[in-house]
Amino acid sequence: MQKNQGSGHTMIASKTYTISLALKEGRFYLGDIPTQLFGEDAYSLDQETFLKLAAPILKPEIAAAVRALPASGGFVSLQALKEAGLPVSFDIGEMTLSFFPKAEQRPGAHISLAEEQIVPPEHLAPRANFSGYVNITAGAQYTSPDITSKRGAFSPGIGLAFAVRVMGVVVENEVASSNGLAMRQGTRAVYDDVGNALRYTAGDITPATTGMQNGGSFLGVSVQKSYDKLQPQKNIRPTGHRSFRLERPSEVDILINGQVVRRLEMAPGDHDISELPLRTGENNITLEITDDTGKRTSFNFSQFYDYALLTPGVSDWGFSAGYRSGSGLTGLQYYWSEPAATGYYRLGLTEDLTGTAHLQLGSRSAMGGFMVISPTWLGRVAAELAASKSWHGGEGFAAALTYTPEALLKRWEVPGRFQVGAEYRSADFAPIFSTSSALEGFSLNGFYTLELPDDFALSLSLNAVAGSAFSSSRVGGGVTLSKSVRPNLNWAVSLSRDNTTNLAGEYQSSWTVMGRLNIRAGRDTEIAFTQDGLHGSSILGISTAGETENGHYAVKADIEKIPHAVTGSDPENKVDFSAAYSDTRFDIAASRSRQVYGLNRDVASDVSTVSASGAIAFADGHVAFGRAVTDSFAIVAPHKSLADATLRIKAGDAPSRAVSGTLGPALVSDLPSYAHSQLPLEADGAPEGYDLGSGVFDVQPAYKSGYVLKAGSDYSVMAVGNLEMNGQPLALLSGLAKEEGVAQPRKVALFTNSGGRFSIEGLKPGRWRIEMLGETPQCFELTVPEKTMGIYDAGAVTQRCAA
Repeated sequence: MQKNQGSGHTMIASKTYTISLALKEGRFYLGDIPTQLFGEDAYSLDQETFLKLAAPILKPEIAAAVRALPASGGFVSLQALKEAGLPVSFDIGEMTLSFFPKAEQRPGAHISLAEEQIVPPEHLAPRANFSGYVNITAGAQYTSPDITSKRGAFSPGIGLAFAVRVMGVVVENEVASSNGLAMRQGTRAVYDDVGNALRYTAGDITPATTGMQNGGSFLGVSVQKSYDKLQPQKNIRPTGHRSFRLERPSEVDILINGQVVRRLEMAPGDHDISELPLRTGENNITLEITDDTGKRTSFNFSQFYDYALLTPGVSDWGFSAGYRSGSGLTGLQYYWSEPAATGYYRLGLTEDLTGTAHLQLGSRSAMGGFMVISPTWLGRVAAELAASKSWHGGEGFAAALTYTPEALLKRWEVPGRFQVGAEYRSADFAPIFSTSSALEGFSLNGFYTLELPDDFALSLSLNAVAGSAFSSSRVGGGVTLSKSVRPNLNWAVSLSRDNTTNLAGEYQSSWTVMGRLNIRAGRDTEIAFTQDGLHGSSILGISTAGETENGHYAVKADIEKIPHAVTGSDPENKVDFSAAYSDTRFDIAASRSRQVYGLNRDVASDVSTVSASGAIAFADGHVAFGRAVTDSFAIVAPHKSLADATLRIKAGDAPSRAVSGTLGPALVSDLPSYAHSQLPLEADGAPEGYDLGSGVFDVQPAYKSGYVLKAGSDYSVMAVGNLEMNGQPLALLSGLAKEEGVAQPRKVALFTNSGGRFSIEGLKPGRWRIEMLGETPQCFELTVPEKTMGIYDAGAVTQRCAA
C-alpha cells in the first residue's frame, strides 16, 4: 500500500487488464477491439484498431483528430475521445462498446441513380483485329403502261456499302448502280479517340450542323466531339443534384412524378443525390424519409430536363473543311473552286443555360450565329440569331424563337401543353450551302393539347407564313377532338381553315373537315378509316405485323377514293399494297401502287417495286452471311463439338437475332457502337448436358467493328458420380477438380450431397485430380474418356491419388 501524505487517504495501486470487446456503431457490429481496463470506469481503446474500424464512417478530418489524440502505449482513453466529440459508452451487461457519430461527423455518400452498367474489360469478348462487311441491296421498279405511255418501264438497281476496320481505322465506301450505270457515292476513313470522345473523318463527308446551318457535303476532313456517339453511357445533361442530411439510420424512397424509382437504406450523414432518371420537361422529385424510430419526413424539389441542355462545363463541337461536292449523273462531283468550312461549339454554361456558337465560310458567303436554350421560370426558351455576308454584296440576318411555358402553366395550374415558334429570315440571308437566291420569309406555328375527362383529348393548332420565300402567304388553324372508346377503339374529328394569298395577290380560303376511326383487331392488326367530310375523299387502311421464330413481317393495304371535287376531273381510285419480311439472313420488301380513273378504268399510274438486302461479314478469317449490318457485328461460330448443333442468339420469347445453319455461322448484324450488349446463346441439338458456360456473350463494340464468338469449347463435359472411401460416401464436402498434364491447369469447384454425389461442369477429356477439403483432406483421380461430350457418368469414384 501507498499512503498519500497530503490527504491522509490510502490509495491501492490499480492493475491493468487487456481484453477484446465488440465495437458497435449504434446497433451495427464493426469488429473487435483490444481494450484496457484499469480502476473503476477507466477504459482505453487501441487507437489504430479504433481508427481502422471507425474510419469508414468518419469524415477524414474527424479521423485525423482521433489520430492526434494523446495515447499511452498505443491506447487512447474514452475520456479523450469524449472530449474530441466522439463519446464511447461501455455496456457491462453485454460487454460491448458503442458510439454514434453525429451527422456532421460522417462522410455522407454520393448517390447516382444513373442506370449505367460498367462491365469489367476481362468479362468482355475481344474484338477482331481485322474485320469488315459488304451490305448488298438489290431492287427493281416496274411502271406499267398508262394513258400517257403505251410501253412499260423497268428499272433495276443495286447498291453496295463496304466497311473495313484494321488497327482502329475504318475505311468506308458506297457504290450504287442503276440501269447499268455504276456510281461511287462516297469514300472516307474514320478514326475514333474514344477516351476524349473525338471522331476524325477524312474523305467524302456530310458535316454535322446545328441551328440555321443548312447541310451539304464536302471532300475534306472533319473533327467532332460527341459524347452521344462515342461515350453513350456518360451522362452529360443536368439531371438534378440535391444535398440532404440524415440524423439517424433511415429508409429513403425517391419518387419522381409520383412514382418510386429507388428505395435505399442509408446511414446518418450529409448525402447528395444526382443523375435522376427524368423525363423531358418539368419533374417533381420527392424524398420520403423514414428513420429507425418510425419518424417520417419528406423533402420536395423540382428539376427541368431537356436533351438539348448540357451539364455546366461540358462541351461538344464539330468542325469540317474541304471542297464542296454534290451528286451528278455519273456519281460524285467536286467543286474545286468552292472551298468551304463549317463548325459549331456547344457549351453548358449553367444547369439552366446552354449556349451554341456556329460559323460557316464559303466561296460565295459567310454565316455565323448564336443559340441559347434555357428553362426559365416563364418556361423553356430556345432562341437563335444569325447573320450572313455575301462576298458579292448583300448582308442578311435571321432570328428564331421557340417557347414552351410548361413551368408557367404548372405554376398557374393550367392543364395541357402549349408551344409556339417563330422564325424570320431577311431577303439577303444566305447560308453557304443555299442553292437558291435568298428570299425574305416569316413563319409562325403553335399548338395546344389538353387531356379531357372520359378519355377525350383536344388539340388546337395555328400556322402562318408570309414573304417572298413562299409561293403564297397563308394563315391557318385547326381543332381536333379525339376519344379513346376502349383500348382497341378510338376516333377523332378535326376541323381546319386555310386562307392563302398567292404572289399575284389572289385570295382563297378553304375549310377541311376530317374524321378518323381506328380499330385494333387483335394484338397486331389495325384497321383505319379516314373520311373527308367536305370533299368526299376517303381512305380505308388495313395493316398487320407479327413475328416468326426467326424474323418479323408486316403487311399494309390502303384503298383510297378520290372524288371529282379533289381531282378537278374524273374521279380516281387508288390502291397501295406493301409487304416486308425480315429474317436472320435477309430483308425483302415488295409494294404496288395502282391508280385508275373512275368509270372508264383507264390507268393513271401503276408502279411495282421489289427489293432485297443482306450482308457478307468477315472477321479474323471467319465469314458469315446475314441481314445488312447497321453498325457493328458478331460472327457466332461453333466449336467442333457443336458442329451438328444449331446456334441461336435469342432472348426469351423474342425472335432469334441470328441463327447458324446451311449458310454457315450465325451473324448478329445490329450491334450499337460503344454500348454494352449481351447476346444470349442457345444450342439446339447439342449433346445432352453440354456445358455452354455462362451462355451469354458480353460485347462492347467500337465503331463498325467485328467479333468472332466461339460457341462451345473443349471444356464442355459435365461429370457426375459418387465419391466413396472405404465403401462410405464422402458427404457434404467441398473441393476442387484440377486438370492434370497441362501447363496452366483449370480448376473447378465441386460439392457433394448427403449421399456423396457430385456434379462437375466445365471439364474436358483427360485426367483430373479431385481434392476434397475437410478434417482429413482426401484426393481422388478422375479420368474423362476421349471424345466424351455432354454428360459423363463416372459412377463410384474410389481411385486415390498416387502418393
